[in-house]
Amino acid sequence: MTFAARRPLGEVISPPGPPPPPPAEVVLLDGNYVSLVFEPATATFTYSVRDDGFVVGSANSGGSQSYEWLTGTGSVSDYDVRWTPTPGSAVPDTGTTSTWLNLGTTRTWSISRTASGGQAYGAVIEIRETSTGTVLADADLSIFLEVVGEIPL
Repeated sequence: MTFAARRPLGEVISPPGPPPPPPAEVVLLDGNYVSLVFEPATATFTYSVRDDGFVVGSANSGGSQSYEWLTGTGSVSDYDVRWTPTPGSAVPDTGTTSTWLNLGTTRTWSISRTASGGQAYGAVIEIRETSTGTVLADADLSIFLEVVGEIPL
């Protein structure tokens, strides 16, 4: 004969609660951007790591890329971002480089070219956890801006 434990009469058994939210995950994607325009236009590239959890990279004639950099639980202000130009690459026209910036505020870097000819740029983007300084994600960006001069007929 076996005995099973019994619950006292009248004990209310609650169903299990909802599962816990997923942990925060930080993602950065490598990107290749090209902007090709004809004079007198300006070739431009803009890259933003936004405080709504999204990254947006765009070139005025080469399309754009948008995706979530922070998924799951967590607050954007728990993270910092850094743009580091690759060796030999020019720095962006706008945006702070080689310095950790908190993501409680959208961070944007822009590059433009008005002179005839082409120029390649490169950068490494990193996101780290502010409290620990641990880098959680990084990505390589390749950017090419070209302004095409007059084409002889």
